[in-house]
Amino acid sequence: MNIKKLTLIICASIILGTAFLFGGCGSESMVIQNDNIENVEPEIISDEADKSEATDNIAPEHVYSHDELLAAINEYTDAQSEIEPLFYDFNGDGKEEAIREFGRTITEYGNEFYQQYFIYTDGKHTFEFGNLAESVYYSSEYNLIPVDNGYHFAVTTGWRGSVLGGYYSSSAIYELTSEGVNECFLKWFCDLKEPGNSSIKVDYYEEAVAGGEVVLSDVLYWNGKEYSTNK
Repeated sequence: MNIKKLTLIICASIILGTAFLFGGCGSESMVIQNDNIENVEPEIISDEADKSEATDNIAPEHVYSHDELLAAINEYTDAQSEIEPLFYDFNGDGKEEAIREFGRTITEYGNEFYQQYFIYTDGKHTFEFGNLAESVYYSSEYNLIPVDNGYHFAVTTGWRGSVLGGYYSSSAIYELTSEGVNECFLKWFCDLKEPGNSSIKVDYYEEAVAGGEVVLSDVLYWNGKEYSTNK
C-alpha cells in the first residue's frame, strides 16, 4: 500500500468517525428533550385532576326550606303566633331567612303590658329581638328596605297607653345577620312608609291621639350604622 492510499483511508476514517460522533450527540439531545416533555405533562394533568376532585368533594351549602325555618323558630320557643312570618334574604347570602312576630304579657309595677318581640332564623342561628311594650297592642305594619347586602326590617306598631291614652305608634328598623341584630332606628309617635334604596320616609306626630296630624315628614338614610336624616 502506498502512502497516497494510506492517507485517503485515514482521512475517510476520520470523516466517518466525526459524522458518527455528531450524529450520536444530536440523537441524544432529542431523547432528552422528549423525556422532559413527558415528565412535565403528567404533572399538569395531575394538578388539574386534583383540583377537580377537590371541587367535587365540596358539598353544596344547604338551603333551608320555609318549613325548616319555621321548625327552627318553633324549637326556639313554645309560644304561638297567628301573625304570618316573613321569608326574605335579609342578610344577602342568597338564601331566605324567616322573621315571625310574637307577643307576651309582662307585669311591671303591678300593671300588665303587652310586649311585642320577633324571632329570626337562618336555619342555623335563631335569636329574639325587639321588646317594646304598652298597655294595648293594635297591629303592626312591616316594610323592607333594600340595602347592598339584603334587606332591613322596618316595623311600625300601633299602641294605646294607659297613661297617655289615645292611639299612637312606635317605629323601629333592624339590621339582621347570622351574628345578631343591630337596632338602627327607634322612635315613638312616628310612622315609617315608602321604603327606597337604603332609605325610608318617616312621619312624626305631635299628639298621642287617633287621627293626629303629621307635624313633620322626612326621609331616613342608612349610613352603615344607623338611620338618620343625613345622607
